[in-house]
Amino acid sequence: MTSRPSNQGLLLSGLLLVGLGVLSLAEGQTSAQESSPLFRADVETILVNVLVTDQNGQPISALEQGIFHLFEDGVEQEILNFFPVDAPFSVALMLDTSYSTVGKLGRIQNAAIGFLHQIHPDDEVMVISFDDQVYLDTDFT
Repeated sequence: MTSRPSNQGLLLSGLLLVGLGVLSLAEGQTSAQESSPLFRADVETILVNVLVTDQNGQPISALEQGIFHLFEDGVEQEILNFFPVDAPFSVALMLDTSYSTVGKLGRIQNAAIGFLHQIHPDDEVMVISFDDQVYLDTDFT
């Protein structure tokens, strides 16, 4: 498969977490049983992209910060900044074409086409299918 330039995002499951921080080597943190050093990351910001849809799959806009709650391991996290973004994104559409989906391939294809009709013209999509192997069907376009 080909690689994507690092300045582009990739949304796989409707949620993208990006940690921005600094990795540092923690000196003296290895035991006699460990042969590799311990790395720590001080995370300053976590960016969480979300798309909210109604029961018909149509995007809902004009949402306010107060209706969102974010949890990590069951602990609510403070949302420091909240802002709507209408910016192009890149997404990998992954299609299971394995033997277990033989009777469902038509529905999978229709769902993929429906998704493509909902995105913005400036968005980029790559199509990857997989069975026993992974296939790059269409690079970002």
